[in-house]
Amino acid sequence: PALPERTGELFSRDSVLSWWHQPNVQIAETTENWSVIMTTDAAGCRITPTPEEPLGDIIVLGCSFTFGVGVNDHEAYPHVLGKTYWPRYKVVNMACSAYGTGQAYLQLQRLLAERSASRQPMPELILYGWIAGHTFRNYITKSYVCGMILPEREEREQRRVPHFEIERGGLVYKGLVSCRNAVDDGDAVRQKERDITHLLLLEMQR
Repeated sequence: PALPERTGELFSRDSVLSWWHQPNVQIAETTENWSVIMTTDAAGCRITPTPEEPLGDIIVLGCSFTFGVGVNDHEAYPHVLGKTYWPRYKVVNMACSAYGTGQAYLQLQRLLAERSASRQPMPELILYGWIAGHTFRNYITKSYVCGMILPEREEREQRRVPHFEIERGGLVYKGLVSCRNAVDDGDAVRQKERDITHLLLLEMQR
């Protein structure tokens, strides 16, 4: 499919997640199916309502479905949650296109560590917008790393995705992996994707 036309650059590099959003940008995106405005805040999150005196914050993790690709800022469901259902809380849309469970887990780790180090209050609630396709994104297969159109629009050889392995029954983050080091697809790999996804979800619940 043709890449969308944008009036600016939405994505930037991240040393752990590989890609994230530029902070404080407002970009018009146009495809044959939509024409929308996407705005990010100082942290690179898509904007949501901010109460005058929030009781706390609610974090929403996920991929393009949660970020709200194809809809305007006020139509993304985290924005709707903040405006309509939880108006006294700051709902934070930390989703990003093409993310899997691995990136959501890494975001959550980073967020909680930063809050703990700075003695800031922990989120009141953390939501993860799951889709079945996230399982496919949770291991370094060639079909994912080399074949997927990632949002930073890099050439195939330059793409990087988070790499997780299971060692001694536990989850281990190995860093970012490029297409050159991706593994062949197959039945064994499909099982590994499911096993890693299962452990990621368990860790996110701790």
